[in-house]
Amino acid sequence: MADVEVLVVAGGASGGSTLAGGGGAGGYVYDADYPVSIGTFAVVVGAGGALVNNQKPGLDGYASSFDGAALVAAGGGAGGCYAGSHPNGHAGGCGGGGAGIENGTGGGGSQGHQGGQGSGGFGCGGGGGCGGDGAAGGGTSEGGVGLEFAQFAAVAGSPAGWFGGGGGGAKQASGPAGGQGGGGAASSYNSGSAATGGTDGTGGGGGGAGAYNTNSGKGGSGIVIVRYADGLITATGGSVTSTGGYTYHKFTADGTFEVTAEGGADTTAETLLMLSTFGQSVHLRR
Repeated sequence: MADVEVLVVAGGASGGSTLAGGGGAGGYVYDADYPVSIGTFAVVVGAGGALVNNQKPGLDGYASSFDGAALVAAGGGAGGCYAGSHPNGHAGGCGGGGAGIENGTGGGGSQGHQGGQGSGGFGCGGGGGCGGDGAAGGGTSEGGVGLEFAQFAAVAGSPAGWFGGGGGGAKQASGPAGGQGGGGAASSYNSGSAATGGTDGTGGGGGGAGAYNTNSGKGGSGIVIVRYADGLITATGGSVTSTGGYTYHKFTADGTFEVTAEGGADTTAETLLMLSTFGQSVHLRR
């Protein structure tokens, strides 16, 4: 039995379209000492919510997991939109932002923070991030900040080592930024441009769209990373990198983490050590 570090980040949600709130970031689960032994461990990486267009709420992100139900991160909650009776952000791993004008409320976050509140005017709430709430509409409307896991900076994050930033909520004359950790920026009501999507591999939420007939930002896909000291185990699965005395397995799509040996030894084949003791050969199986 050996202990490894595991970070699981779900897919972020998309922002809504038309005076819309930002998408909430995917939730996360981190275990610094997850016990593994020889065998296989299923990995699921959640997709981000798809972008939407013209008076539609965003779409929720999808869950990520490691080892079945053992470690599960919840997908982000979608951003609300003006009109169509969908002003409120959805609940999720991190909550989506509420729409402006209709005073949409931000959705709650089960593994992160809630989305921002719509202002009742042109300010829409930012999507919640893993590390902080989305800003209330009428303020900056920026997406909630994510969390930094500096030990994973060598292989992932946006910027390096940061995950789970919320999407920005739309305003009248500016496009508020997404939260650090892969959150997408909103578009303004006056610009007529598309919002920015969350960064794939971070679980970042997508930005909300301001004007009619413009696209919201999609949610960023999630990620699963396993890290352990070099030589602790022998394992396969994902994109494997060894640096700074650690081995990383980065999963950006569904797969399997398989431990084939502990202590770096090959346990799939019989190893015979021939020792001469008092003129006799002794076979030791390792």
